[in-house]
Amino acid sequence: MEAISQDEIEATKKYSLKEAITTNLTMGFGENYISPYLIALGGGSKEVSLLSAIPNLFAPLFQLTSWRLMNKYSRKKIIVNLLFWQSLMYFPIISLIFLYFKNISYVPILLIFFYTLYVIFGNIAAPVWASWIGDIIEKNEIGKFFGKRNSLASIFYLLGMFFASLILELCKKKIKNIGLFIGFGIIFLLAAIFKLFSRYFFLKHCEKDFKPSKESYFSFFDFIREAPRRNYGKFSLYVALIVLATNIAGPYFALYMLKDLSFSYFQFMLVNAITALMTFLSMPFWGRFSNQYGNIYTLRIGSFLIPIIALLWPVTLALNQKSIFLFVLLLNAFSGFAWAAFNLAAGNFVFDAATQEKRSLCAAYSNILNGIGVFIGATLGNFIITKMVKISNANPIMILSVFSGTLRFLIAAFLVFKIREVKVIEQEPNLSMAYIISQVLTYPVVFLENIFIKRRKNKNL
Repeated sequence: MEAISQDEIEATKKYSLKEAITTNLTMGFGENYISPYLIALGGGSKEVSLLSAIPNLFAPLFQLTSWRLMNKYSRKKIIVNLLFWQSLMYFPIISLIFLYFKNISYVPILLIFFYTLYVIFGNIAAPVWASWIGDIIEKNEIGKFFGKRNSLASIFYLLGMFFASLILELCKKKIKNIGLFIGFGIIFLLAAIFKLFSRYFFLKHCEKDFKPSKESYFSFFDFIREAPRRNYGKFSLYVALIVLATNIAGPYFALYMLKDLSFSYFQFMLVNAITALMTFLSMPFWGRFSNQYGNIYTLRIGSFLIPIIALLWPVTLALNQKSIFLFVLLLNAFSGFAWAAFNLAAGNFVFDAATQEKRSLCAAYSNILNGIGVFIGATLGNFIITKMVKISNANPIMILSVFSGTLRFLIAAFLVFKIREVKVIEQEPNLSMAYIISQVLTYPVVFLENIFIKRRKNKNL
């Protein structure tokens, strides 16, 4: 294996942080507004469910090619090429505006097709990136590094969403008839540009020589067969079931806000932005917390918080118009806090539990299970919505939300305690939820205080 210097490793860490910024700007300007774009193009609940189900079913299957690609090409070459093709996908997505104004009925289906290709390219790259970055970051630094990286990702995702919503609202108000679609064209073009910046930062990464050995290969069916008996397999099945339960209702909240609650795009942005902001504020805490008490304890905490989110959504049915928006903002702030714990722990666990040679396959197979979970969840959600509309006057999306929250809780209660910690932790966890929440709420003050202290020190120097 080619030796790389510590200076190269430190430089790569910095470029990885910059890449996280541009990648999340792409998400804020682009991926976050694909669902509203679909609705603007005439998509309904069926198309919304397909937008979630189809890419997440088929794209992870292409991760099976990642291991074979790494046998032929360097990880850097694989990723930079896939990012280039991802950026190109925004141009046919933008061009659908012209077909929409020609009254072509299948435009929403074409959007689902092109977006599926976009997600496929990203999914092929995902396990390659997990293998690559796992070589760079030391195990004892994983929690701290990804806490910092995810915080940066959250804040720039927020900024992307914010400016995208301003562009959409400004174009909609200033330009009659086609203004909204011009706005979509602008934000998707910016998303493509930021994706190319991500590609540039990957070109600056250092890379260790790596070829997966034939002995390290195991098939997806081997993985499934052994999953109930292996710790990482139990973890993968558990996360996939949580993903399934979440996506029973998750894809429909955009439709609920934009149609049922009549939120503007700016309000829609603020709701998503508060989630990203709370993720940003809490992620460094969860990074330190997982380093100290372990990823599985962190995963357990997140697992019992996230059902509450779905169970509280129906409260909006009992509120007046002025109160609804404030309640949804507060609910999504809580969502950012809860999902930050779950996602950080779940994302870091693969680095702890899988060896270097098997890491890319483990990540790929886990993502396939998650994709199947998204497909089943979204399909089941669409089936329930269809039936509820016919037999009940109750809001079908809120019925889904209660069902989803209940199922999340049951899955967590029965399965999360079967997963064991694999890394050496600093101390045994014995903390109350009140302590954890108080630490998260005081983190912004500590964060700003540290910045002020550093600036004073720099001035004194």
